[in-house]
Amino acid sequence: MSYVGAALSPREAKKLVLGRGSYVGDLTAPGMLHAAFVRSPHAHARILRIGAGAASRQPGIVAVLTGQDLARVTAPLRIAPPIEGLLPMEMPTLPTDKVRFIGDLVACVIGEQRYQVEDACALVDVAYAPLPAVVDPEHAQESGLPLVDETIPANRAYQGVFAHGDVAAALGAADQVVAARFHQGRQTHVPLEPRGCLASWQPGEETLTFWHSTQIPHPMRSALAARLGIAESAVRVITPDVGGGFGQKIPLYREELATAAASRLLGRPVRWIETRRENLISSLHAREDIVDVRAGVKSDGTIVGVDVRILTDFGAYAYFPANYMARVVGMMVPGAYRLRDYRYAITAVLTNKCPAGPYRAPMLICSWVTEGTIDAVARALDLDPVAVRRQNMLAESDLPYTTGSGARTCSPSQTCPTRRQPGWSTGPCTREILSSARSRRSTTKKRGARATTRVRRDGSPGSAWPPTSSRTRTARSSTRRPASPDRATTPRSSGSSRAAPSQRKSASSARARGT
Repeated sequence: MSYVGAALSPREAKKLVLGRGSYVGDLTAPGMLHAAFVRSPHAHARILRIGAGAASRQPGIVAVLTGQDLARVTAPLRIAPPIEGLLPMEMPTLPTDKVRFIGDLVACVIGEQRYQVEDACALVDVAYAPLPAVVDPEHAQESGLPLVDETIPANRAYQGVFAHGDVAAALGAADQVVAARFHQGRQTHVPLEPRGCLASWQPGEETLTFWHSTQIPHPMRSALAARLGIAESAVRVITPDVGGGFGQKIPLYREELATAAASRLLGRPVRWIETRRENLISSLHAREDIVDVRAGVKSDGTIVGVDVRILTDFGAYAYFPANYMARVVGMMVPGAYRLRDYRYAITAVLTNKCPAGPYRAPMLICSWVTEGTIDAVARALDLDPVAVRRQNMLAESDLPYTTGSGARTCSPSQTCPTRRQPGWSTGPCTREILSSARSRRSTTKKRGARATTRVRRDGSPGSAWPPTSSRTRTARSSTRRPASPDRATTPRSSGSSRAAPSQRKSASSARARGT
C-alpha cells in the first residue's frame, strides 16, 4: 500500500475519543504504594533540617525519603548529550544542601493511599535559610549575585559565537544599521495528562518494570539503568497511552527516578501521579529568550549582514543541554533569505526558576525574530515589507544554497506573493482591514496585516514509516509487545505477578486530592 497522498487516520483515535484509553493514572498493581513530594516554597534557600517524625507516624505512611537516603541508591542526573563549550551540570535525585526554585524537591513521602501521602507532606518539618534569588537573566551574570549552582561561575552555563563571513565589515559598509529586540516570556506545555509513572522492582530478580508517560521509552530505559546502577537488560519501560507531551515528557525527571528508587528500597510497586499545580510549577518551562538583532541594510532594502545575540534563561537546573535550543534558534534565523555575512552569539544563564527545555521545538521564535527584523527594516527605510522580503529572498539563480537549517533545494522567491492583496499598505494596518474589522468586531481590538515566511526542517534519523498503529511502546531487549490495554491480559515482566498492573480506573484516585 502506498501512503503517499493517502489520508491516514490514527488507529487509536476512536478508542481515545470514546474514553477507552489507558493511562498511567489508570494502572494499579498488587501491593502498590503511592508517592508524593514535599516541595520548596522558596526560590533559593539552604536546607537546614528536615524533620520527618510527625509525617512518619501518620496512618498508612511507609517511608519518608530524603536526598541523603536516595543518594545511596541513585546516581545524580546529568545532562546528555553534551555539546561543546557547555559546562557540566548534575542534579541530585533530591537536594541535600539547598533548593533552587519554588517547587524544588525536598522529600518523598511513600504510603498506602494517595490522600495519606499528600496529607503527610504537610507535616514534614523543613527549616530553611532563605538566600537572595536570581530572577532576571539580563543581570544573572553580574558580579556579587549569588550562584544558582556553585559549580557554574557567574551563572553562565554556556557562551559561544558562530559566524559566517565578515559581519563587522558588512555592518560597517551598510547604509543603515537597524536594531530590533525580541523578548519572549516563559511558557509551559500544560498537557492534558500531567507526568506520571508506576515502578515495580522485583526483589530476587533485581529487575525493574516501569510504566511511564513518556515520549521516548528507549532512552528512558538507558537513563534509568544508568542512574540506578543496573544493566539495561534489567529495565523494562512500558508507555501506555500518553495524554500529550510536546517536549515536556522527554527527560527523566527526579520525581520519576525517586519513584523507581523507592520501589527498589521497599520491594513494592510505587506510583506517582503529578497534580496540575505541580505540573505548572515544576515540569519543564520553555522559551524564555531575549534576542537582540542588528541588521545592516542598503537603502533599497537589501540586507548585507546580520548580528544576532541570544540570551536564554534555562532556570535552576539543566535537564537538556542549555545551549541546544538556542543554537537551533540561531541556525534558523536566516530562514529563506539570502545572507552571506551572519553571526549569532549565545549566552545561556541559570536563574532561580523552574528548569527549561524544548516546547514543540523553537521554530516559532525563529519566525518571529526573522520576520520581525524584516518588518523593522521596512519601517526604518519606509519600504513595503513584502517588497523587502522579495528583495532578500533566495531565488532560483542562488541555488544550490545551504541555509542555517540545512535546506538546499527550495526556491523561496517562487512562493512569495507576486502581488499584494487588496488593502495592503506599508503601514501596520490599512483602512480596508480596519473598516472590515470594525464592522465585525469591537473597535478596542487592534487589527493589522503581516507577511511571514518560514523554512522548516522535518524528519529525523530513526523515524519509522509507515507509522505504528498503537501508542503503546515498550523498551526492552526482546521484541515482544505488551498486550493492548483493551485486552483482559496486561503487560508484565516475565516471571513476575507484581509487575502487572490492572487496567482499571483506580478507586483510590477518586479520593486523591489536588487532581
